[in-house]
Amino acid sequence: MIQTDSRYRDLGELPSKFRYYDFKRILSRPFTIDDMLTLSTGISLKSVSYLSRLLEVTTNIDPLDLIDQDFIYVLGWHRVYSFPKAPTTVTWTCNNTFYEDRRGNQLDNKLIARMSDTYRKRRGIKLEQCGSKRIYIAHQAKVKTTLIGDNVELPEGLAFPTIRTLVELDDTDDYDHLGDLIPLIRWIKGGVTMQDKFDIAKGAGGADLISKARMMQDKFHFGLRETAPIECLNCGHKAVIDREVEVFNVLPNNSEKSILTMLDNVMQSNNTLVPYNTSSKAFLFLHSSLVKRHKEAEQRALIRKNKGNRK
Repeated sequence: MIQTDSRYRDLGELPSKFRYYDFKRILSRPFTIDDMLTLSTGISLKSVSYLSRLLEVTTNIDPLDLIDQDFIYVLGWHRVYSFPKAPTTVTWTCNNTFYEDRRGNQLDNKLIARMSDTYRKRRGIKLEQCGSKRIYIAHQAKVKTTLIGDNVELPEGLAFPTIRTLVELDDTDDYDHLGDLIPLIRWIKGGVTMQDKFDIAKGAGGADLISKARMMQDKFHFGLRETAPIECLNCGHKAVIDREVEVFNVLPNNSEKSILTMLDNVMQSNNTLVPYNTSSKAFLFLHSSLVKRHKEAEQRALIRKNKGNRK
């Protein structure tokens, strides 16, 4: 029974304040190594179905009933309790502007301010935009939870979209022709499946519901929000990313190969089997300890070598 299993913890308040559910509490256990492999597949395939399956086996509720913001919140809980030291990954295009000379040397803005336009032109000094697009690993990200407002009310015929429709869309391409209408149709309250909601959208009053959904989709901002300091590797510009946490950027993306390699390293080092039901937190701690010991051994060997060379 989950209630007597010490691995399970109460997640506390959801962003929606449990307003849209029959249940008022969620219990969850951290991921295991086996769950990490499922997560790796889900993220690589961009599949909400895999992520939903993970929450189905690690919580006491049906994750299909969760609205998007609460689903992401539960995944965010795993970021804290299953991957406590995992950095966040940010794809960012640097928009910094700076002055360069003919040789490509970046010049100080205070120096440029003292130059006339004529002098800059004669010296070949131009204003450039960095434009470097890279994937950054941010280790000091902070996540904030915003709860839904007490007075939030949706127009009649609308409801916050649930994960059930995203999972359904994962398994079919029947609605691809609808394009930008798909997110709006998900807001329709009637019916259970996407087909049900699509039929309502085609019927009388459907156009009005779609119009209301278009107004609602960017009106409410609750759930998880993340800030992360980053530094451009090209020009050195520092910035802070401020973004809403989304389904596929809330958890770390460890490839299946990297997980199995880490597992092999731990087992080889300790000369013992590590079960797949070992918690991800314990497994990652074992691996980080192994890496730390190897680094310390390399440093000691380097010190001994340097001492020998001085004799």
